[in-house]
Amino acid sequence: MNGDRTLVVPRHAGRNVLPCAVLFSRLLRLAHQVPPRIAIRDLRANIEKTHLDLLVDVLALKEQIALQLSGQARRSLARDEEVYIAIIAPGGYEFAIAILAVLALGAVAVPMTPALPVEEAMYFVTKSNAVAVLVCGASEPLGRDVERRMRETASQDFLCMSVKSHIGSSALSASEIFISSDQYLDDNKPGVVIFTSGTTGPPKGAAMRRAFVHDCALSVAEHFNVTQYDTLLHVLPVHHATGIGIMFFPFLISGALLEFRSGSFDERWIWERWRLGAQDSGRRLTFFSGVPTIYMRLMRYYKSHLSRLPKRELNQYVAGARQFRACLCGTSALPTSINQFWTDLLQKRIMQRYGGSEFGAVIKMRPDNPDVPDGSVGEVFPGVDLKLSDGDEGEVLVKSPVSFARVVLLVVLAYTV
Repeated sequence: MNGDRTLVVPRHAGRNVLPCAVLFSRLLRLAHQVPPRIAIRDLRANIEKTHLDLLVDVLALKEQIALQLSGQARRSLARDEEVYIAIIAPGGYEFAIAILAVLALGAVAVPMTPALPVEEAMYFVTKSNAVAVLVCGASEPLGRDVERRMRETASQDFLCMSVKSHIGSSALSASEIFISSDQYLDDNKPGVVIFTSGTTGPPKGAAMRRAFVHDCALSVAEHFNVTQYDTLLHVLPVHHATGIGIMFFPFLISGALLEFRSGSFDERWIWERWRLGAQDSGRRLTFFSGVPTIYMRLMRYYKSHLSRLPKRELNQYVAGARQFRACLCGTSALPTSINQFWTDLLQKRIMQRYGGSEFGAVIKMRPDNPDVPDGSVGEVFPGVDLKLSDGDEGEVLVKSPVSFARVVLLVVLAYTV
């Protein structure tokens, strides 16, 4: 008989069935570990959750979203057509549940910051043609405003759903969760939309392929040698390319512990958390990522406060800074003076990289290469075709497997992909 067997057998779906996709197969294997390992520590919510907790909550939320979506949206999902669902959330456990539930539905996730005014939130929802918005924590009033306006102006079926109300709403053992025997989800179709900062015009929504959440994530994890024994202190926005593409999916799929501390940045708190990690082996941190402003503020706090402490106490903070296997920096170049301060304090370089929301971090420093020249962001990542438009200068021209599938807002891009 010609054709795939899935064409002639009933669909394998249900409340305890995850889609046939690399990310979910990996997470289910992690959920079977004995003893169970913590997957996410959310410091704002004061909770720790294992991989099993995570998947159980993902399945519960997935089921509820499917029940409340319009019939048209459900039919589109059944045909593996593009259905976009926005997520308004800071980094944390609720965000992890939300984005995984959207992906488990076969929909496209559109992360958004809770700091948006309702007019900007409407812009993102409208441009991505989202059919629903999932809201986390204090972002529910914003989500309800978006829902009201969307129903008045665009779609009576638009849905706003709170993630928190579905946490812990069901209980399953790892052996009761299955991976669908249906076909693998098409990795070439969109999985996540990342909106750019809008520095060159209105924010553009880069629709990243589904492979972004596992193949691209694994390439980042392998580059930095991330394992299940690592712990990342995650303080970056999860609606940005770095916060989700470098610091979320790679650590999640590696089985590492993601420790989220969302909200306003507090340099004093960061230094105290670093010190705790050096004093308590159970709270040790191995990875940290920031942007130049973060490293500048941490440096200023060190110089204005910590450097004046008695040497014994100061050494505790220095040990906290030196506990990391790697500290990363992206978004823009780290100024030379700040970079040198951290090189001296850490006794190793901060690993910088170059990339963009639309094409990923295509140039990276390697953790095992100490001979990187000052001011360098490293080498071209394996598999990336990159050159300058005018020989040794000009625009950066990139062909990368991480490149976006399409732009949800039609504009002329300033570089080649």
